[in-house]
Amino acid sequence: MQKWITELSLHPHVDGVVQKCQTLRATAGAAGAPIYHIRYLERAGARADPDSVHNQIVKELAPREDDVVITKYGIDAFAGTELHATLQGAGVVRVALAGIATAHAVAATAQTAVSLGYAVTVLSDATASLSPREHTEALNHLRTIVTVEPCAALAAG
Repeated sequence: MQKWITELSLHPHVDGVVQKCQTLRATAGAAGAPIYHIRYLERAGARADPDSVHNQIVKELAPREDDVVITKYGIDAFAGTELHATLQGAGVVRVALAGIATAHAVAATAQTAVSLGYAVTVLSDATASLSPREHTEALNHLRTIVTVEPCAALAAG
């Protein structure tokens, strides 16, 4: 999650989402699961500079040595990126998605992941949208195509 994204007014509050993502990363790391960060950049303008402080991934979730960072230029993490090839190369068949915004980037990425044959879980308490209604509606739609569950259920399963 980049600094500028975490500064948006979101539901649920972004601090809780960042904390859930920290816990998720610790749990996944302990299980030996790879961590993929998706960074959004614009092609031109203020949000195009990958070194800009606003484009940096928040310090609580800063990539570690073994983490993979993929840069995207649209809402779907697969569109125009090496994400699919990278996941295939690593033998990944199941993905768990967390991030902002549920109704936009998370939903688009989940839909593409399903069409590419991945088993997809969207982590309901590690995602956020611009309003409670948008968040709830997005999760309800996603439930028709993927597994939607809280982080605790993923960790237990």
